[in-house]
Amino acid sequence: MKHQLEETISQKEGEAAESPRVVVNSDGSVFERESQDIAKQVEEADKIVSDYLDMRFDGAYRIDISRQHRTSMALLHVYKGNRGRMDFPTISVRKGNAAVIHETTHVIAPNYNRFLAEGLAVYIQDKFSQQSVPPTFGQDLHGGASESELKLEDLIKETRDYYYYWSRRMSQSQERRNAYLHAGSFVKFLIENKAYGADEKSRLERFKKLYALADNGEGRMFDIAYGKPLPEMEKEWRSYISGQKQRSEMLEPMLAINQKPVSARL
Repeated sequence: MKHQLEETISQKEGEAAESPRVVVNSDGSVFERESQDIAKQVEEADKIVSDYLDMRFDGAYRIDISRQHRTSMALLHVYKGNRGRMDFPTISVRKGNAAVIHETTHVIAPNYNRFLAEGLAVYIQDKFSQQSVPPTFGQDLHGGASESELKLEDLIKETRDYYYYWSRRMSQSQERRNAYLHAGSFVKFLIENKAYGADEKSRLERFKKLYALADNGEGRMFDIAYGKPLPEMEKEWRSYISGQKQRSEMLEPMLAINQKPVSARL
């Protein structure tokens, strides 16, 4: 029998109980406390993402937990006109590693451009959560991206209407995982690289300008937002992540020495 939990989260005083902010449905494969925990996580993620991006989603979150879901999903539901719907696989909920912040970002800040939409969701999940969750499982974004040669000019073509790397047939492929790492790394580069703004707030606002242009299908979005075409920005990004990797490799021996017991260092 299908189990349904309607959890009202952060209702205003006097608000009708018939209009919950978060509704969790399951096929009976999770305990009620697990459904309640997901509802709480979504409420927390909604605040985190909304505050960071200064964007709001005023609708209801409708969560479906099922053994039938192979991966979590929210952006495709937005594309289909069902914004607020989020799917989570039972196994992710039971293990406690559902990509809640990632999917909540898709609901709050969806985008026509699939590459930038996924990049923002991966970046915010990585920035605000220490959990090892899909699709990157805690892997260092720059380090992971530096190990693949996927081209941004190919990835940026992924949109609501056309996608290859994010198609169903690629769902279990290494290329798909690399695409997520590239997207997250590139968005992190744009928001955290001091070359694109004096502080994070100004860099984030600049990225949001790019994001809005992308949502409108603007082909010259990088020229408009950053004053340079994508190929030039890709060169800068690849140089940056290569430098990050080299610095990390140089630090590894030092970290290993510091982690040894004192007796082993004498």
